[in-house]
Amino acid sequence: MGITKPMLLTYPADPADPTLRAAFFAPLEALFAAGKLASTRPCPELSDQTFVQIGVQRVLDLVASGRDFLQRLRELFSMTIGRSNFFAACNSARRLKLVREVNEQLQAAALAELRRHRDPLASIAELNGREVWAGDGTCLAHACHDPRDAEGSYLSVKHIFSIDLRASWCRVLCAFASAEPRRHEVKSLKENGAAALRLGGQKGIIHVYDRAVIDFGFWRRQKIAFGIYFISRNKENIAPVHRLAQAVDHQDPRNAGVLKDERIGMNNQGEFRLITYQDAETGEIFEFLTSDMTLPPGVIVHLYRLRWNIEKVFDQFKNKLAETKAWVSSDEGKESQAQFLALTHNLLLVFNAKLQEEEAIVDRKVEDKFEKRYAEREKKAAARGTTLSPLIKQLRMATQLSAQFLRWLRNHLSKQASYSQSVRALRPLMEAYL
Repeated sequence: MGITKPMLLTYPADPADPTLRAAFFAPLEALFAAGKLASTRPCPELSDQTFVQIGVQRVLDLVASGRDFLQRLRELFSMTIGRSNFFAACNSARRLKLVREVNEQLQAAALAELRRHRDPLASIAELNGREVWAGDGTCLAHACHDPRDAEGSYLSVKHIFSIDLRASWCRVLCAFASAEPRRHEVKSLKENGAAALRLGGQKGIIHVYDRAVIDFGFWRRQKIAFGIYFISRNKENIAPVHRLAQAVDHQDPRNAGVLKDERIGMNNQGEFRLITYQDAETGEIFEFLTSDMTLPPGVIVHLYRLRWNIEKVFDQFKNKLAETKAWVSSDEGKESQAQFLALTHNLLLVFNAKLQEEEAIVDRKVEDKFEKRYAEREKKAAARGTTLSPLIKQLRMATQLSAQFLRWLRNHLSKQASYSQSVRALRPLMEAYL
């Protein structure tokens, strides 16, 4: 069956008080209205714009299956979409290309403005003009109709994402084919994610990654050919052929806790840096590797600490949005799901910035929780006779939205509530937990 009443695209006549849905999806509406999406095609049964919106809607909604989601659309929005149409669209290579393009164009339209709104790295002069992203892979459980492997087991679905450490923007770096779920991440980055790592050929890009990406030959080639630099944790089994200690500027408060900054040689693969750092609260020792030879060592340490933001994004995907299972069996559909996860995350960033700037709404509960936790950390450091690095507070970024905010958004989108009504309902929720 086709769409009998496409309410997801029906906006009120009064532009002064649109629905919350219209306000939330306005960035997508603008992209389609501009007519610059090369992958769009006419499709009366399920238009491309509706397909993209309901893909985001499925990420936001707490549903158990595709059929559950289609029933929800029918009963809440009087929107009848045939099961075969929906799943065919999810599995379509062209629609996948479309969602990739939507993510790319939304990034081009919105990321710079988000960074003007809030960029914790702007205070570090040495990073001016440099892109800084954190990458990692995450898994979803198999789809309901996935085949078993030769051993009779189901295979999980893995994708590699990247998070902008200036504004928390999310990108899909590469998707793993169903036939290669256990493929090593660095191999996929070399073959499938290399172009994405280059961000259009800019120089000075920094990628922060866990130990899975350590490959000194790869690091050296990316640095020489494309000006791409990596930061990671050290591996215990590395064997430098030489070490050269460098002076640490302990007058720079950003270097608090840095014990050593060494240049190390790795056979014929060039020189790298090994930075040794002691945590102010626990006294634990950490070592960091990087191909960047110029940034202050304390900045290197805390850029790696910010890598935890991508884990928070994954936690939001799985625990607050309940995206734990693949929607469909095809590789195209599985990557489309990853693209929709990134797209939903980014629309939430844009919408949250709108609420902060236009409505002066800030999630005070989250801010108060951070301040309380920070005060506890200061006490622990003081008890050891140390002080926290100023970068801990300076680089603070709220990556996750509260479950209360997401429940509010989900409920008011479902009610087709007006924007003004929804904002009034939100204000007290941002001041205290229910």
